[in-house]
Amino acid sequence: MHVGGNYWYDNTTQEGNYWSNWDDSGWGSSSAYPTAGGAGVYDMYPPSNPTPELSLFAVIAVAIALLGVAAVRKHK
Repeated sequence: MHVGGNYWYDNTTQEGNYWSNWDDSGWGSSSAYPTAGGAGVYDMYPPSNPTPELSLFAVIAVAIALLGVAAVRKHK
């Protein structure tokens, strides 16, 4: 839902934002997570758990591994 420049959820993917105080009720309806943005502003699809983020260390480790694979393939 797009309101005032903010995107509260995506209807196509049924994904919304993580709210630490969401009570896990009403998922998929306008009563799932009413926001403080006024009447008619809500998040229909809040996930129960936050999406884990990759640490900088994990990103660097994957990049080094991919470079290593590329170097081995190049020498064959």
